[in-house]
Amino acid sequence: MRELTEEALLDDNQWHVLKFNENIEEPEELFTTPEMEQRFESEHVELDIDENMIYIKLEYGLLAYDKQELSQKWATAINGEFDTPPIDEPSYDFETDYYNGDVYTRVQMTEAGEKNETILAIIDGKTGEMKENYTIKDGNTFGPLFDGESVVVFYNSRESPPKVYILK
Repeated sequence: MRELTEEALLDDNQWHVLKFNENIEEPEELFTTPEMEQRFESEHVELDIDENMIYIKLEYGLLAYDKQELSQKWATAINGEFDTPPIDEPSYDFETDYYNGDVYTRVQMTEAGEKNETILAIIDGKTGEMKENYTIKDGNTFGPLFDGESVVVFYNSRESPPKVYILK
Protein backbone atom coordinates (compact mmCIF):
# COMPACT_ATOMS: atom_id res chain seq x y z
CA MET A 1 0.00 0.00 0.00
CA ARG A 2 1.33 3.43 -0.84
CA GLU A 3 1.87 5.99 1.87
CA LEU A 4 -0.51 8.94 1.91
CA THR A 5 0.86 12.22 3.18
CA GLU A 6 -1.04 15.28 4.33
CA GLU A 7 -0.28 16.84 0.94
CA ALA A 8 -2.09 13.95 -0.78
CA LEU A 9 -5.16 14.40 1.41
CA LEU A 10 -5.17 18.22 1.42
CA ASP A 11 -5.07 19.86 -1.98
CA ASP A 12 -5.98 23.46 -2.82
CA ASN A 13 -7.43 23.97 0.68
CA GLN A 14 -9.82 21.03 0.22
CA TRP A 15 -9.89 17.77 2.14
CA HIS A 16 -10.18 14.53 0.16
CA VAL A 17 -12.00 11.79 2.08
CA LEU A 18 -10.80 8.36 0.95
CA LYS A 19 -12.02 4.81 1.50
CA PHE A 20 -9.36 2.14 1.88
CA ASN A 21 -9.81 -1.51 0.96
CA GLU A 22 -7.11 -3.98 1.99
CA ASN A 23 -7.53 -5.88 -1.30
CA ILE A 24 -7.04 -2.82 -3.51
CA GLU A 25 -3.84 -0.79 -3.53
CA GLU A 26 -5.38 2.53 -4.57
CA PRO A 27 -7.93 4.10 -2.19
CA GLU A 28 -11.31 5.21 -3.53
CA GLU A 29 -12.10 8.91 -3.17
CA LEU A 30 -15.52 9.26 -1.54
CA PHE A 31 -15.85 13.04 -1.70
CA THR A 32 -13.95 16.31 -1.50
CA THR A 33 -14.86 19.19 0.79
CA PRO A 34 -15.60 22.61 -0.69
CA GLU A 35 -12.53 24.78 -1.19
CA MET A 36 -11.90 27.05 1.79
CA GLU A 37 -9.88 30.23 2.06
CA GLN A 38 -8.41 29.12 5.38
CA ARG A 39 -6.02 26.15 5.30
CA PHE A 40 -6.69 23.89 8.27
CA GLU A 41 -3.75 21.81 9.40
CA SER A 42 -4.25 18.10 10.03
CA GLU A 43 -3.98 18.42 13.83
CA HIS A 44 -7.17 20.52 13.72
CA VAL A 45 -9.18 18.05 11.62
CA GLU A 46 -11.19 15.09 12.93
CA LEU A 47 -13.33 12.67 10.96
CA ASP A 48 -16.24 11.01 12.80
CA ILE A 49 -19.09 8.74 11.72
CA ASP A 50 -22.44 8.45 13.51
CA GLU A 51 -25.25 6.41 12.01
CA ASN A 52 -25.53 7.52 8.34
CA MET A 53 -23.54 10.72 8.66
CA ILE A 54 -19.86 11.58 8.24
CA TYR A 55 -18.64 14.64 10.14
CA ILE A 56 -15.49 16.63 9.46
CA LYS A 57 -14.65 18.76 12.51
CA LEU A 58 -12.27 21.62 11.92
CA GLU A 59 -10.82 23.98 14.49
CA TYR A 60 -13.80 26.36 14.32
CA GLY A 61 -16.56 24.50 12.50
CA LEU A 62 -18.21 21.31 11.38
CA LEU A 63 -19.15 19.86 7.95
CA ALA A 64 -21.79 17.11 7.73
CA TYR A 65 -22.05 14.60 4.85
CA ASP A 66 -24.59 11.89 4.12
CA LYS A 67 -22.70 8.57 4.18
CA GLN A 68 -24.85 6.96 1.48
CA GLU A 69 -25.22 9.90 -0.91
CA LEU A 70 -21.71 11.27 -0.18
CA SER A 71 -23.09 14.79 -0.38
CA GLN A 72 -22.72 17.70 2.01
CA LYS A 73 -25.88 18.27 4.05
CA TRP A 74 -24.96 21.19 6.26
CA ALA A 75 -22.12 23.13 7.87
CA THR A 76 -21.78 25.33 10.92
CA ALA A 77 -19.04 27.60 12.25
CA ILE A 78 -18.45 29.44 15.50
CA ASN A 79 -18.50 32.92 14.01
CA GLY A 80 -20.80 32.20 11.07
CA GLU A 81 -17.92 32.53 8.60
CA PHE A 82 -16.78 28.98 7.94
CA ASP A 83 -13.63 29.97 6.04
CA THR A 84 -12.45 32.67 8.42
CA PRO A 85 -11.29 31.76 11.91
CA PRO A 86 -12.31 34.05 14.76
CA ILE A 87 -9.96 36.86 15.71
CA ASP A 88 -7.41 36.23 18.48
CA GLU A 89 -9.57 37.82 21.19
CA PRO A 90 -11.76 36.26 22.36
CA SER A 91 -10.39 32.76 21.96
CA TYR A 92 -12.64 29.76 21.38
CA ASP A 93 -12.51 26.10 22.35
CA PHE A 94 -14.81 24.00 20.13
CA GLU A 95 -15.60 20.34 20.88
CA THR A 96 -18.16 17.86 19.57
CA ASP A 97 -19.55 14.42 20.29
CA TYR A 98 -22.20 12.38 18.50
CA TYR A 99 -24.99 10.20 19.84
CA ASN A 100 -28.17 8.70 18.44
CA GLY A 101 -28.23 10.91 15.34
CA ASP A 102 -27.57 14.18 17.19
CA VAL A 103 -24.45 16.36 17.33
CA TYR A 104 -23.51 17.78 20.72
CA THR A 105 -21.30 20.85 20.59
CA ARG A 106 -19.55 22.91 23.24
CA VAL A 107 -18.03 26.29 22.49
CA GLN A 108 -16.19 27.98 25.34
CA MET A 109 -15.32 31.62 24.73
CA THR A 110 -12.49 33.12 26.74
CA GLU A 111 -11.76 36.84 26.63
CA ALA A 112 -8.88 38.50 28.49
CA GLY A 113 -10.10 40.05 31.74
CA GLU A 114 -13.61 38.64 31.30
CA LYS A 115 -15.37 35.56 32.62
CA ASN A 116 -15.66 32.54 30.32
CA GLU A 117 -18.94 31.81 28.59
CA THR A 118 -19.94 28.40 27.24
CA ILE A 119 -22.63 27.62 24.71
CA LEU A 120 -23.87 24.03 24.55
CA ALA A 121 -25.99 23.01 21.57
CA ILE A 122 -27.76 19.87 20.42
CA ILE A 123 -28.02 19.76 16.63
CA ASP A 124 -30.03 17.35 14.48
CA GLY A 125 -27.29 15.38 12.69
CA LYS A 126 -29.23 14.98 9.43
CA THR A 127 -30.62 18.51 8.98
CA GLY A 128 -28.27 20.74 10.96
CA GLU A 129 -31.22 22.29 12.81
CA MET A 130 -30.56 23.35 16.39
CA LYS A 131 -32.78 21.36 18.74
CA GLU A 132 -31.64 22.84 22.05
CA ASN A 133 -29.03 25.27 23.33
CA TYR A 134 -27.81 26.37 26.74
CA THR A 135 -25.47 29.09 28.00
CA ILE A 136 -23.23 28.69 31.04
CA LYS A 137 -21.71 31.89 32.40
CA ASP A 138 -18.32 31.85 34.10
CA GLY A 139 -16.18 28.83 34.91
CA ASN A 140 -14.61 26.22 32.66
CA THR A 141 -16.37 23.42 30.84
CA PHE A 142 -15.07 20.15 29.41
CA GLY A 143 -16.80 17.79 27.00
CA PRO A 144 -19.23 16.88 25.61
CA LEU A 145 -18.52 13.22 26.23
CA PHE A 146 -20.67 10.16 25.63
CA ASP A 147 -20.39 7.89 28.66
CA GLY A 148 -22.24 4.92 27.18
CA GLU A 149 -25.67 6.07 28.35
CA SER A 150 -25.67 9.87 28.39
CA VAL A 151 -23.92 12.88 26.93
CA VAL A 152 -22.28 14.86 29.72
CA VAL A 153 -20.44 18.16 30.13
CA PHE A 154 -18.23 18.86 33.15
CA TYR A 155 -18.24 22.32 34.79
CA ASN A 156 -15.66 23.82 37.14
CA SER A 157 -15.74 27.26 38.79
CA ARG A 158 -13.95 28.94 41.68
CA GLU A 159 -17.29 30.21 43.02
CA SER A 160 -19.10 26.86 43.15
CA PRO A 161 -18.40 23.13 43.47
CA PRO A 162 -17.80 21.13 40.27
CA LYS A 163 -20.90 20.00 38.37
CA VAL A 164 -21.82 17.50 35.68
CA TYR A 165 -24.51 18.47 33.17
CA ILE A 166 -26.35 15.53 31.58
CA LEU A 167 -27.63 16.59 28.17
CA LYS A 168 -29.28 13.31 27.11
